[in-house]
Amino acid sequence: MVTEVTLFDAPGVPAADGKVLTNPTAERLPVVFLVREQQGEWLEVSVSARPNGRVNWVRAADVVLRTVPNHVLVEVGARRGTVFHGDEVLFETTVAVGTGATPTPIGDFFVDGVVDTGNPGGVYGPRQVSVSGFSEVLDSFDGGVAQIALHGTNNPGLLGQAVSNGCVRMTNDGIMDMVSLVPSGTPVKVVP
Repeated sequence: MVTEVTLFDAPGVPAADGKVLTNPTAERLPVVFLVREQQGEWLEVSVSARPNGRVNWVRAADVVLRTVPNHVLVEVGARRGTVFHGDEVLFETTVAVGTGATPTPIGDFFVDGVVDTGNPGGVYGPRQVSVSGFSEVLDSFDGGVAQIALHGTNNPGLLGQAVSNGCVRMTNDGIMDMVSLVPSGTPVKVVP
């Protein structure tokens, strides 16, 4: 495993901002990308970094490739989260989403890590599925970088509403069911 992954704007052309990702991350998770295309020794990847939708190139030799079986669809307006295997629904649940002032970002993202919260009865429930999307209105939140997650809640009565700061909340049982279906790298599409 490499300790740093250099990002490139095109094969062999270092990123204009000089971005290098430390591996593992500050949260001690492996750096994860969503591969969009391969050209020989180079991979075009979606990156878990601002701005949302960031795409760069990395050396294939710097990463380990694996296939993930499923994908997630979050429908903000319908307040629904669904895990699919192809067209087959594996899991579906009612979710809470961001408010009008702190909306859940819309776009194509991916799971970049799954963490145990250490407090199953807390506001985030037992687990968080970190998603490569970031708040479009907050630069930081609760000591972090305002990155969104799918997570449980200690207030399930708020599910089905627009009440979060951008994260997608579900029941604690729901997040535990989802965790087993969405390993790192799983595509996550958030639609209006």
